[in-house]
Parts: sequence; C-alpha cells; structure tokens
Amino acid sequence: MAIPSLTVSSLNGKNGFVINGISAENGSGWSVSKAGDINNDGFDDLIIAAPFADLGGKDFVGQTYVVFGGTNVASSGTFNLSSLNGTNGFRINGLGSNDGLGWSVSNAGDINNDGIDDLIIGVPYASPNGKPGAGETYVVFGGTNIGSGSSFDLSSLNGTNGFKISGIVANGNLGYSVSNAGDINNDGVDDLIIGAPYASPNGNSGAGQSYVIFGGTNVGGGGSFDLLSLNGTNGFKINGIAEDDNSGYSVSNAGDINNDGVDDLIIGAYLADPNFNDVAGQSYIVYGGTNVGSGGTLNLSSLDGINGFTINGSNSGDALGISVSNAGDINNDGIDDLIVGAWSADPLFNDEGQSYVVFGGTNIGTSGVFDPLSLNGTNGFRIDGINSLGYLGYSVSSAGDVNDDGIDDLIVGAFRASANGNFEAGQSYVVFGGTNVGSGGRVDLLSLNGSNGYAINGTGGEFGRSVSDAGDINGDGIGDVIIGAWTASPNGIPQAGQSYVVYGSATPSLDLNGTFESDNLIGTSANEVINGLGGDDTLTGNGGNDTFFIGGSSINYIITDFGGVGTGSNPSAGVIASFDTLQFIGDFNLSARNLELTQNGNDLEITFENVADTKVTLQNFQLENLDNLPVSAGKPVISNITFFSGFEPSVGDSFDVINAKSTQTTVFNKNTVTFLNDLNNNIKGFDNSNDVINGQGGNDKIDGLSGDDLLRGNAGNDTLIGGAGNDNLVGGAGNDSLVAGTGNDRFTIELGDGHDTISGFGGLGTGSKPSAATIASYDTLQFFGDGLIARNLQLTQNGNNLELTFDNVTDTKVTLQNFQLQNLENLRDSRIELGYQNIVFNQTFSSDSFDVFNENWNFNSILRRNTVTFLNDLNNNIAGFDNSNDVINGQGGNDKIDGLSGNDLLRGDGGNDTLIGGTGNDTVVGGAGNDVLTGGAGADSFVYNTDAAYNSIAIGKDAIADFTHSQNDKIVLDKTTFTAITSNAGTGFSNPSDFAVTSLGALSSAVIVYDSVTGELFYNANGSAVGFGNGGLFATLKNAPTLTASDFVVQA
Repeated sequence: MAIPSLTVSSLNGKNGFVINGISAENGSGWSVSKAGDINNDGFDDLIIAAPFADLGGKDFVGQTYVVFGGTNVASSGTFNLSSLNGTNGFRINGLGSNDGLGWSVSNAGDINNDGIDDLIIGVPYASPNGKPGAGETYVVFGGTNIGSGSSFDLSSLNGTNGFKISGIVANGNLGYSVSNAGDINNDGVDDLIIGAPYASPNGNSGAGQSYVIFGGTNVGGGGSFDLLSLNGTNGFKINGIAEDDNSGYSVSNAGDINNDGVDDLIIGAYLADPNFNDVAGQSYIVYGGTNVGSGGTLNLSSLDGINGFTINGSNSGDALGISVSNAGDINNDGIDDLIVGAWSADPLFNDEGQSYVVFGGTNIGTSGVFDPLSLNGTNGFRIDGINSLGYLGYSVSSAGDVNDDGIDDLIVGAFRASANGNFEAGQSYVVFGGTNVGSGGRVDLLSLNGSNGYAINGTGGEFGRSVSDAGDINGDGIGDVIIGAWTASPNGIPQAGQSYVVYGSATPSLDLNGTFESDNLIGTSANEVINGLGGDDTLTGNGGNDTFFIGGSSINYIITDFGGVGTGSNPSAGVIASFDTLQFIGDFNLSARNLELTQNGNDLEITFENVADTKVTLQNFQLENLDNLPVSAGKPVISNITFFSGFEPSVGDSFDVINAKSTQTTVFNKNTVTFLNDLNNNIKGFDNSNDVINGQGGNDKIDGLSGDDLLRGNAGNDTLIGGAGNDNLVGGAGNDSLVAGTGNDRFTIELGDGHDTISGFGGLGTGSKPSAATIASYDTLQFFGDGLIARNLQLTQNGNNLELTFDNVTDTKVTLQNFQLQNLENLRDSRIELGYQNIVFNQTFSSDSFDVFNENWNFNSILRRNTVTFLNDLNNNIAGFDNSNDVINGQGGNDKIDGLSGNDLLRGDGGNDTLIGGTGNDTVVGGAGNDVLTGGAGADSFVYNTDAAYNSIAIGKDAIADFTHSQNDKIVLDKTTFTAITSNAGTGFSNPSDFAVTSLGALSSAVIVYDSVTGELFYNANGSAVGFGNGGLFATLKNAPTLTASDFVVQA
C-alpha cells in the first residue's frame, strides 16, 4: 500500500525549506525544536543544535542556532546557518571542550514571566565545579534585541538575560533531555524540567533524576540556579526507581492530561525492567498541582493514580520511553493527550518500533499503572512501525495543527526507515488528529492517504532522529514541523547536518508513492506528485495539477482522470487549473523522439520505441487533448508530458498533436515531434529540419524533406519518404512503401509489421572496401522481434527485387525494389566501432553477422566460422568449418553443402541440392527441388516447412540418406505446410490417427503415411479418399529404417 508523502528534496520555499549545517561533523539537527517567539516579533522561531561542533581549537564544544521566523523566511527553499547575522537569527557557542552544547534543546515557555518566550539548552557532558560529566543547562531569556550581534555569549548570562544550571552529581549528565514543563505548579508562570538520566538517587546507580524549576520573575536572578536549593517552593527533584533505569533520558510537558486545569509532566526511563521484562522501558506521568513537589523531592515509585501514574513497556527490549511528548488534543475531546515512543519494539519482526498515544481523561491511570496493551481506541491507540530496523518512535512530538482543521496532530520519526526504495533514507509520519483517530486501537501507517496523514521522506543522514512541532514559523496561521538529519552532508560538507522545515497546509502538496507491486493510488484536490514506483498500478489524480512520475522498470500504469491541455493554443483558466503532467524519468530512452501514442478505443496508450516494459494508459482520453504549450501572453508553460534532459525535466514545446479533423499539409514547428490524426494525411516536414512525424490510423503519405528525420507510419498502409539526410523510417503495421533518399537511412522493421516495400535502398556492394560514395549512401535495415535473427533470415532474388523473409515467421516481409542480393552485406571497419551494416538484428553493437557470395564467386569454403552465409545461384560445392556452428543458405543452383563438424543449419532452397550435416546436431532443410539430405553423426533434424500450405514443387521429393533412430534424429513437420495434421505441437503425434506405418499409401486414413518396405513418406491430405489430395510423396528414407511416431516433431 502506498503512503502519500512529501520528500524533503522537493522543499522549495513555498512548502518548507532546508537548513544546512556549517562545518564537517558538526551534526546540526541532532536536536531540533520550536523556540517560541524568542525575539518578540510575532513569529515563532526555531532552535537547532550541533553538539559535535568544534570551536576555537576545542573539540566537541557544541553550537546551537536560533532561526527567526517571518513571512519570507528561507523563501529560496534553503537556509544556511552560516548566514545568521542577528536579523535572521543567531548562534550560541559552547564554552568548553567535550561539553556537547545542544545535546537537547527546547522552548522554555516564558519562565521569567516577561511576556516573551525563552530557550533551554542542555550540555550533559560539561564538568561544572570540578564534577566530571555532571552536566549543565542554560536558560536564555527572549527579548527584542536578543542575538542582535549574530551570536549570544553564554558566559554573559547574569540573571537578566538568562542563567546557568549546573549538575550536582558527577557523571549524572544533567541536560541530556530538557523541556518546557508547562505551568505545573499552577502559579501562572511556565516551568522547566531537566533530565539527568545517569544520576544515582537513593543509592540506585543510574536510576536517573529529573529536576523541575518553577518559573518566576526573579528565577535565576544571580545568573545561576543551584539545584541543591530545590525545596518545593522553587522546584523539586524527581527520583528514578531502580538501578540503570535512566529515568530522565527523555522529559516533556504533558499538557493537562487529567483535566484538572493544571499542566502535567512526563518522564521516560527506556532501560527500566517492569514486570521482569528487561529493557521493556517505563514512562511516568506526574500530575501538576499547587502543592506538587512541596517537599522538594518526588519519588517516581510513589505514583499511585492520584499524583500520577506509570506506563510499562509490554515486552523485553521495547525500550518504551526513549522519547516522550505532549500530543496536544489529538482526539478533540478537550483534554490533552500523550505520546510515548518504543523504538525497538517488534510489531512485525525486527525493531520496526512502536509509539503509543494515550488519551487524557479525568480517570486516566487511576490504578497508578497504565498498560499500553489495553489501548482500544477509546483510551488511545498504538502506531506500529512498517520498516524492519526503522526504529519508529525514537523521536515523537506533537505537530501542532498542520492541516488547519482545528485539531492537533502528531509527528513520529523512524530514522532508519527506507523510503521510496532508498535504503535508510529515514521517514517521519504526520498523523492528523480527529474525533475518530485510532478508533480501532491502532493507526496503520500504510493506511495514511493524505486525508488522515502522510509521510515525510528523508534522503538519509538519520532523518527523523529528532522531530518537533515548529510553531508557525512562516506566519500563515498554520502549524509547521521540523525534522533533523544530523549526519547529512549539505554542500558537500560531510556530516555537517541538515534540518527540514515542512509547512503545514490544509491541502498539502504531497507525493503519492507506490510500491513495486500493484497499487491503487488516489490523490486529492491538491497539486500532488504521484509515483507508482513500478508494477501494474491504477492512479487517480482527483483534481488539481498533478504530476505523475514515470520511471523504473515493469511499468504498466492506468491513469483514470488525466487532465489534458486540450486543443488550440489558448487554454482556458479551467484547463490551466486542472491539467496534469506525465514526467518521464530515469531512462534517456524515455524521450519525445521515442514517444509513441496509440488511440485504443476511448483510451490513449503511451509507449516508447524499443522500451518494452513501460506503458501508460490514459483512460477516456483522446489524443488531440494531449499537448505541451510554451509561455505565451503571460500564461505559464503548460506541459502534459515532460522528459528529463540532463538533470532537469524539459518543459518546452517538445511535441505537437494535430487535431482530429485537421487536414493540414505541413507540420507546425521545425525540429519537433508531431503526432498526426487518424485521417489519411498527406503532410510534409521542413527542409533543413530534423522532424519526427508520427502517423496514426490512416493511410498516410509523409515526406520528411531534407534533414535527419524520423518518420513512423504506424497503422495503415503508409508511404514514408525520407528525403535528403540520414533518416529513420518506421512503417509500422500495414503494408507500407518506404522511400530512401540521399544519405544513410535506417528502416526499422518489427515482428508483425506486414509486407513493406523499400525503394532506393543503398547496398554496400561487392567486395570488402566500399567507396566513399557507397559509404555516404548505404542504408540499414534493423529488425526487432522474436525470430527476426540472422540464423532465420531468408534472402530470395525474385527478378530484380530481393525479398527478405524469416523461417517460421509469416507476417513480416521486406522487398527491396531493384536490388541484387550480392549488394547486401555487413562489413567491419577497424576505424569505426560499428562498421558498415545493411542489416542489424536487434543488437546493441554491429557484428559481421552474415556473408553474401558475389554472383561469380566459386569458393570451396565459406568465409568465416560461426557465421550465416548466403551463396549465389551457381552450382556451389562448398564446406563449412570443423568445430563451427555454420548457417549456410543455398540459392538457385544445385548445391553440395557440407557443414563438417558442429551444430550446423543447412538450407538448400531452390535446386536439387546435396546437404551433408557432418558430425554434430544439425538442422537440414532441403527446400524446393529433389534434395539428398545426410545428417551425419549426432541428433539431426530434417525440416519440412515452406511457410505456406503444402505445394509439391516448393517441397520437392527428398532422399534422406541416414535417418538413425538411435541417434535421436527427427523429421520436423510444420503445421503451416502440413495443414491436415491435427496433433498439437511437440514430439510425436498427440492424435494417433495422424500417423500410420502401412503400405496402403493413399488409401490410408492417416495424414502422414510411411511405407516401411520402400521407405517412402507421404503427406495424405485427404485421408482415406482416393489419392493424396494436394499431398504426395515428399521424402524417401534410404534402407527403409523403422519409424515410429516418436521420430517426428510437429511444430506450429
């Protein structure tokens, strides 16, 4: 099932933007968050951390960046953090080596109660007051002039602009997680929560500790805040429960989940072992209140349903609590909700990850424990990861209201997910809130369809390791989101990191990406990109200007509602608002030149010459409504089809379509692809123009005039005239007349094209060194299709004309008018990779695939090993090569042909010929005349097939000299010639009455009659009636060997 998605490479300033890190291995985007409105300009801002940045010769100092919001923020689609100048944002530099400033960053609410939002930044590896790894956290107050000099110096914090909080326990790593805590003590001022997951409260090593600091007008008034001073009036400590739980690994505001009017907290301990399940993980909800933490300490073990509750991970290794967040009011019941990530849960097989949404309510967690297995749609729901090792839930967050429906939404990251076939590209999922969201107890990410959510596809770099609500950074009144990809390498800078801001929209422009299976993708009224990714897909745009990406392999798409440009050159506003575009990508053969458009009833089929596995069908669509129009009269480029040229799609006037009733006699534009209508057109291209003109269903006459033209007749009996230049003429279905002009022309013949006649064909002539004039004017036949190969080729001189046919192919024939066999040749030339070719057989590179004897040659050996050779009309006595698979074709003389050893194919054609296979598994075809056929050692086949009904003159009366059953020799009878045979194709006769061994001859009722006394083999076309009908004797087997049905092969 496909998920509608937005790929971050499509961010263009209108739908969001990319934020590029500065220096190698900085890891920008490790932690991202909305910053609130820190500069008090009415627009939300962002904060982005690069904790691995090196500064001033110090390693792993860390750097954090604030990007100011605004209506024109990053309008180009890209924002480089190196451009921060105080007016568009500022940077905050770490102070000490190995501190890792920005390990966690967050909006701090308005903690000093001045009406402006503040920031909080964690530095978990700092070593304050001689305590290694105790950690620090910095609170920076917002203000109208904050960062005006392009940077903020943390050493300047003095209580008026912010303050520092130092860890109190060595290796406790204070600041590993930081967050706004809402107003947990209900005093009207925002509060903070900071995690120290490796602290050891109550003697429990690594149990973890979190600290809540109450906001106030004088908080941090001296420039610092001493955690040892927490006494219940200014905040309190929260102690983890068990050794190595790592409580405080993640912390967050929980909103007001129990609906008592006071904000609550949530704390994650992802290594906890509830119910003896190792590393199942736990999360803890602490209810706010006027007396919360009044004793200065709260032990999480005391949560009892009245003061909060615990959420236990379900299975060992789930690591529930790796991330925690307020979820807003996602079910629109007026009460805040929660989301908790369990990144290594196995809902399918292997660390796909899970997230749990718990709905708030007045009775939530009243027992003190909440079991996520109880989620049933009325109390919340789960979200299962869909990618093995995708790690869904490593980061979770409220998304604000990104679809502008008045209900909060969610964003969940899966930083190792593979998206659009890109391994570990990373993916994040936006789930829209609603009154019925998760009503079945589960939200299936594969069911996201654009109306209930969508995916955001990364391009690698651990995209989605950090996700967050971004506030409304562009000031359009709709919430936005931000996603970090800390190991991305923007601008060629390794692991500088990137972050991506995706703007919210009531009608987001999404991509619908399918799978490699058969998908049914349905868009919305928005402008979307729909990519089936291959397979037998049905695609529906559903309104808007949709772009259908076509690329890859095994593509067979049906588009149900494609919007055409229509007829004429001045489309209406309605057409401009609803036309769709096919964008062909990934293969330069998918080009306008190779494009083929076929009207099949009410549907238009789109294929490409020599591309076998790409087809698009536009249902209920007429060819004349397809077009590309250039810019005109202030109107934009309007393209129904675009093709990649280099790395960008071309959107110019790449093809023209002539209206259904037009009878014009000249194409519209020079050097352009033109598609005619189904009338009997008589049309010309331009002189000195490389025109591509495609006929459709009529009997067309198309004259390319001068230039290197490509003319296709398609259906109908067409006349194609190349004119001067190196032209390519493709007759297509029907019996076409093709006229060569001056230059090197190419005639493309496909299986089933009918009987085409070519006049003016330029041969390479006799000899191996053609003249300059010959090289300048020789032409090439290119055959495509099963069976159209050199081995099967038959060349027949019929008066002045040369006829080209193929063994066992009845619907493909070419006649070269006024052309002699000896002038047909393929020649190698060491100076030219492809050499010179009169015929090529669906091959990538030319090879010397056949030789033609000049009319006076009288050689006793063919010219080359493993090669197809055509003799002349003399009585040749010629041999092939030993240990060579030779194909030797006689013509009109009485030839003696000896294949020698190897698996040879010998054809006598006209004349009374002697064919000797020699050692090997040979195929011997006498053809017309009374021939003597000798297979020699090996399993040989004696073939009778004239590609027409039986004719005694065409098949002759042959003598088979050495038929040997023990060598597995076979007599091959083709049903095209022996039409009375009713048996199915295969060895033997499936209808036993088709064959008999008898001396009755014509009186036998069998179709194939063998006289075991005389060795005569008859075709008895009229069964037991008198005589053989139109049959008769066609072979005599010397020494009358025993024959059974198994000695025959019937071929269709």
